[in-house]
Amino acid sequence: MKFDFAHLLDTAWLGTQDFCTALVLGLLSVPGIWHLLRGKDPRSTAQSRTLGWMALGGMAGSFYGYHLLDGVADNMHMVLFPHAVLVMPAGIWGLAQLASATRLAMWQRSLSVLAIVLSAVMGLADLTQARDAYQRPWTVSEMEKMKKALGGRAAGYFSKSDGTWWISDHSSLAAMLEARIVPLAGGPKGTNKFARFYGTLRPYELVPPAPGESSEAWALRFAEHIDVQCFFEIAGEKLPASIKAQAREVTRIPGLVLYEWIKTPPAGGQSPPP
Repeated sequence: MKFDFAHLLDTAWLGTQDFCTALVLGLLSVPGIWHLLRGKDPRSTAQSRTLGWMALGGMAGSFYGYHLLDGVADNMHMVLFPHAVLVMPAGIWGLAQLASATRLAMWQRSLSVLAIVLSAVMGLADLTQARDAYQRPWTVSEMEKMKKALGGRAAGYFSKSDGTWWISDHSSLAAMLEARIVPLAGGPKGTNKFARFYGTLRPYELVPPAPGESSEAWALRFAEHIDVQCFFEIAGEKLPASIKAQAREVTRIPGLVLYEWIKTPPAGGQSPPP
């Protein structure tokens, strides 16, 4: 992180630009926040006006914080959390007051209702995605069955959704099975701030890819290097065909299939460099 004067000036300029942009793009929240700030509603209180100022300050501060922490990989959370926890709820609250204000014209109240409905529809879209990804929780007996079959051995899996190799989306599953479960896709090979912060290139430093080597072949060498002995198919994420051909199914429960790695030498009988 940098806190020199030039960086502070950049933060002020870029943060102001983003804040002004958000005022334009945030048409579903800003009218409600503005209504709370003005305090012209007969039902307005000191608390509601304070809520409006908090929402506006949260919106502005989130962008300044984002640019101030430039270089920190998770600085986007400075924007996401204030908007989710403060800005949108306050905006909806203000819109609800507008929609129920009998002194306003019908078209003004209708627009307020429309903004609330559009915000709800956006939330429903997110809930639909979460529902589609929902999987029934595993029972204790199912976990005991899988834990016994795995026997504490390290296992790998392939996933398109995992962001980084070291913080697995399925770490809770690893804890329940008392074993190491590692994503084998390797992650992106970029060198941006996120890759540097999360050590994305570390697997490739441990096991450098050979010239012309496929991602599946590299994944098997990486798995051998970190002593992976089994593979999982989790929540519908399938093993690549070339790897599944070298695996034997051991057991399965809903949403989880365990395979044992049956190692076979590559064509030609020579192994790639370690």
